[in-house]
Amino acid sequence: MTNANAFVKVSITKAFAFVNNKLKEGEKLKINVNHVKALIAERGQNVKDFSEETGISYGTLGSLFCKSRSGNLKTVGRIAKGLGVSVAEIIIED
Repeated sequence: MTNANAFVKVSITKAFAFVNNKLKEGEKLKINVNHVKALIAERGQNVKDFSEETGISYGTLGSLFCKSRSGNLKTVGRIAKGLGVSVAEIIIED
């Protein structure tokens, strides 16, 4: 395993542990807005397109992207699924 692969494996493991701890505490999850926006752009979409594709309201996405609120696991999971990534890849630790 290369150093880069080892780093990714450790990072993902830590992210999953973080998600599990947050879920046990019943807290909301904050997303990495810049990363999510970049993933949406890589798909050739804008936020409105992504909203329509995933069924997540444009207002909800707007609130999450303005960092004015955190998302519950269901919403963050739908965002991750729509992007084809894991929840752990799009959340940030406080």
